[in-house]
Amino acid sequence: MNAQEAAVALTQGAHHILTAEKEVLVLEDRRRELLLELQLTEAGLLTQADGPINGKNAEIRAAQLLQETAPERIQINEFEREIARKRCELTFRQNMFKSYQAILALFAARPDITKI
Repeated sequence: MNAQEAAVALTQGAHHILTAEKEVLVLEDRRRELLLELQLTEAGLLTQADGPINGKNAEIRAAQLLQETAPERIQINEFEREIARKRCELTFRQNMFKSYQAILALFAARPDITKI
């Protein structure tokens, strides 16, 4: 890799980081929306007079609520896993960007080095 290739990689890396950050933000926004929908679903279930949440004590009602909202919770969990994967990708891209910065700094500091 020469200085020009490192500079190109650095420029592209900035765009890749921006893309990865946007992907994380979109997933986080959707996760927040899903959490709000879950809260609204729970509230609706808890306030139904003859609804499925009719246990005699708080523990039974909590278990019934978990059962009734299991699909929503699974979907939220999947989004959280996807967010974690995207954050790993973002971290990787940020580390690559820093590596290219270091390579360019090396080329700048040592004009006698023309290729790595």
